[in-house]
Amino acid sequence: MQEKRDGCGVVAPLVTIFSRDGSIDYEGTKSHLNFLIENGVHSIFALGTTQENAALDEQEYKDLVKAIIDETAGRVPVFIGVSSPAVRLSQNYAGYAEAAGADAVFAGGPYYMRVTEDELIQFHKDIAASVKIPYLLYNNPGLSKLGLSVMQIAKLTCEGVVSMVKDTSGNPVRTQDLKMLCKPGTKVFFGDDYGAYQAMVVGADGWTAGIANIIPKECVEIWNKVAVEKNYEEGFALWKKILPLLNMTISKDMYGQAGSRSDWLQIYKEGAKIRNGTNSFMRRPLFELPDIDRGILAEVMKDLGYY
Repeated sequence: MQEKRDGCGVVAPLVTIFSRDGSIDYEGTKSHLNFLIENGVHSIFALGTTQENAALDEQEYKDLVKAIIDETAGRVPVFIGVSSPAVRLSQNYAGYAEAAGADAVFAGGPYYMRVTEDELIQFHKDIAASVKIPYLLYNNPGLSKLGLSVMQIAKLTCEGVVSMVKDTSGNPVRTQDLKMLCKPGTKVFFGDDYGAYQAMVVGADGWTAGIANIIPKECVEIWNKVAVEKNYEEGFALWKKILPLLNMTISKDMYGQAGSRSDWLQIYKEGAKIRNGTNSFMRRPLFELPDIDRGILAEVMKDLGYY
């Protein structure tokens, strides 16, 4: 098995547990964090898209960073997100995360702002230069509206700006190319659930597994079979077992709701409730998971032995 402290393996993007009134349930969030660590995830990806970072005010952000790092207590590495629309704010967040004990910081693009490729590259350079801990480039073109090419990312690693990459393009071929072209030693994490098996086969250093919020143990088992043991046949058999759940978070088409939003975040939270009793609500403007999807999720979870 790989050394735990490098953060490679199953990287769990933590959800924020909210109370019904929209306030943060810090104890619930820490309880869910412990559920993930106790089930073997290799590192925690916090204050990113899955943790609804854009819906937090500055004090909530800081309180969550401290709570997560303190509760983790060095058991696994913690990567802290510092994305914001402005470099200055992201640098402030990065400095706070570094002082609080984060193992690395990461940022996607400056959401809301429409930037050029050159501005996006400089955005990453400016944040990375503001801290001494490793900087992880979070390439998420679906949400930031602009992504970087494999060559642009590889160049940033060779310049020493970036030491880790999370690529959320959904394309395992990019993982393969990043592993070939980035500076040796660069850690490349596949940032989607769909296609993660294929990314492991071509050499991903980690899988940022959203569904680990629901089935962390199964995600770790798949990682160990495929990425560590190279037992692709047994790994694929495990992979097929979780596909109904994974597919539900990607698209509702196969469940008779063509064109509907996948509601992946709502599913993570509802699934976590089924697994560990953590009762989390959405923070507006997001609505709760529709009843029809709760019913489908319950059936999927029954098939996995968890309902």
